Amino acid sequence: MNKGRGALIFLMNVAGIIVVTIILAPLVMPIVEFLLPIVPGLPRLLGTHLYPDGYDYAKVWYNILQFVTMGFLVFNVRRLGFTSLSSLGLRFQPGWRLLLWQGFFWAIIGYMIIIGASVLVGARYIELHKSGWPLLRDIGELLVVGSAVGLLKEIMFRGMIFQVVERWIGTVGSVVVTSSLFSFYHFLFKARVPVKLGAIEWGLGLRGLQEHLWTLVNPGETYVVYFLSFFVIGVVLNYTFIRTGSLYFPIGLHAAWNFMDKGDDLFMSKGGLRGWLFGADGVGPALFGWVAMMLFLYYVAVRYRSQRIHDARSTP
Repeated sequence: MNKGRGALIFLMNVAGIIVVTIILAPLVMPIVEFLLPIVPGLPRLLGTHLYPDGYDYAKVWYNILQFVTMGFLVFNVRRLGFTSLSSLGLRFQPGWRLLLWQGFFWAIIGYMIIIGASVLVGARYIELHKSGWPLLRDIGELLVVGSAVGLLKEIMFRGMIFQVVERWIGTVGSVVVTSSLFSFYHFLFKARVPVKLGAIEWGLGLRGLQEHLWTLVNPGETYVVYFLSFFVIGVVLNYTFIRTGSLYFPIGLHAAWNFMDKGDDLFMSKGGLRGWLFGADGVGPALFGWVAMMLFLYYVAVRYRSQRIHDARSTP
């Protein structure tokens, strides 16, 4: 594909994603209010206890953005130069299940090392907040959600965006750009968009865009640590994609990290994994997490030194 034409298609898709998200945001409000009393955990997720007669629409807006983004990427998949699942890094070659489970397993191992260190220094301690069926139900829900999010984000960031950007500026440049986008993307979690129950706010799409953009330019005091933490994670995911030759290993990693990030407070006291790794508990714990990531990169480099990303793109 001509580079100029590819860049134009990419930018047109970005503009389209923003416009469609703005249009859909208020239209989804009645659906959310219908689901609030039905779906367990949704009121807590949207913070109904924090907003009298309302809830926080930021997470809904954010998820609309994700689904619209995936929709645009799928619709334009051939225009962007992807002809099959193999070209996205999802070739069903022998050993793909093993790669998936290896990614999940090594993410769990890394988590255990970090938690073990935090327990040894007295920063945290093991504490079960639920037991029996409620605990099993929450674990099951988080595993499903974590796996789905890991799959979608890896297809979007590594399978599509990474490969498109790589055509323009090369592999190293794409790792830097994609990891930066991945980090900025996670700043959107900090947005807050309170709304009232019972009415459609027609300007909600623009207000949601404004609030999410505001978090990017006013990220707070921990900006550098937070950005670098997610940037390092993005580098790890990109590097595992490059070295293993498929998306399966990074999908396993991402799914496990999502599960642990959301499920950490089911098993551990105060703080949370995000606070320990991303600067909320100080630079020291964050540096420990970065070193752990670098050691993990070294493992991937040695373990998969004979493989390359082109394995995943080849036609079966």
